[in-house]
Amino acid sequence: MPDFTPDNPNPYQPPESPTAPMQDTQTAAGQPSSMPKVFGILSIIFASLVLVFGLMYVAFGVIFNVAEFMSQTVPPDSPNSAEMKNTFGLMGDMYRGMGYQGVVWVVMSTMLLIVGIGQLRYRRWAARWSVIWGALALVSLVIISAIAVLIIGPAYQRFFEAMNTMTKGGGSASPGFNIGPVFGVATAISNLIFYAPYPIVLLVVFSQKKNRALMQE
Repeated sequence: MPDFTPDNPNPYQPPESPTAPMQDTQTAAGQPSSMPKVFGILSIIFASLVLVFGLMYVAFGVIFNVAEFMSQTVPPDSPNSAEMKNTFGLMGDMYRGMGYQGVVWVVMSTMLLIVGIGQLRYRRWAARWSVIWGALALVSLVIISAIAVLIIGPAYQRFFEAMNTMTKGGGSASPGFNIGPVFGVATAISNLIFYAPYPIVLLVVFSQKKNRALMQE
């Protein structure tokens, strides 16, 4: 006997399958999340910018180390020989510290570039290394900040005092504002403000099991 119900007014039309909407829902739910791809793009962009920045710092360190070496070849009886050697030596100390920072940035940004490519391709290893890189990046920021405070800041202060002495015709530098330590601390704080957020975000996001499960290739 035909099934004549309000939901099926045509007794000769078969009822709609109740599983059809569920299949559509499963298909929609089965779409891969774009979250890893978004982080992959961000990681590649961030890593590329920091890599360029780090290479510049490494170049500065190399250039001024070469300049410091060349200044030692100036004959002692040349005019301003001592001042030249002292100036390039102090500048070498500053830019040597910047070169150390550049090496750390180059290593960490290269690692992030590789991780970003893995995130873009939904690689399982990239989820794990996103967390590892985030932790290493925070440690490297502590190292970079320590270099700024303990090496670059004092070297900058010595350079400033030497310039002050030279402008006064060789007299002793007057005790003034200690700009070097302030410069070092300000540099360390700015590095933490600009570079710490992204590692923290990667740590938080990829520490979650549901987000790691999205990367199964």
